[in-house]
Amino acid sequence: MPLELYNAVKDKMKTGDVIGWDGRNILHATIDCFTKGEIGHVSQILRMSEYEGLERRRFHSEATARGILPSPLSTHLKDYTGIVWWYPLKDEWDSKRGEIGERMLALMGRGYDYTTLFKMAVVHPFVDDRELICSEYIQLTLLGKLQGDRVVYDGKVWTPPELLMQDFYLERIKIYENLPEACSTDSGLLYP
Repeated sequence: MPLELYNAVKDKMKTGDVIGWDGRNILHATIDCFTKGEIGHVSQILRMSEYEGLERRRFHSEATARGILPSPLSTHLKDYTGIVWWYPLKDEWDSKRGEIGERMLALMGRGYDYTTLFKMAVVHPFVDDRELICSEYIQLTLLGKLQGDRVVYDGKVWTPPELLMQDFYLERIKIYENLPEACSTDSGLLYP
């Protein structure tokens, strides 16, 4: 049952589309308090059709404690506790998806930015591609410019809810829900 929603839409997902993670654990609850929104983590779709084979796998890349890494989206979903949303980019982004994918690949392997994560509780630091948090990674892939082995963007880091409030997306679509019986789907927090 949990992957039915995802399986119904996965073929429509394109490189650059964003996935919003509304988790139900202490880490997500803590992040939600600082970001003031229900989405505490974001990742990004990466289509690799030449490697997908018959199963038409969808990969996503995200900033984790191990750095920026791709993995099959369904693998992450199957054991996730929470709600997951797909934020498809508007049609005007279609001509830019190749460049978005290039920037995504250029940032693979970068480390996780714990310093920015803690700074975000007080101030929004400037984007820096050497180490990244999840929303900073997606900011760079969508808005940055590839310069050699760097991806540059002159702006301050957005939180996941701030990223998702930008006018980049079509209406969000729920692709997964797995909640313990004691969990409510209405957190009372604003959502983008």
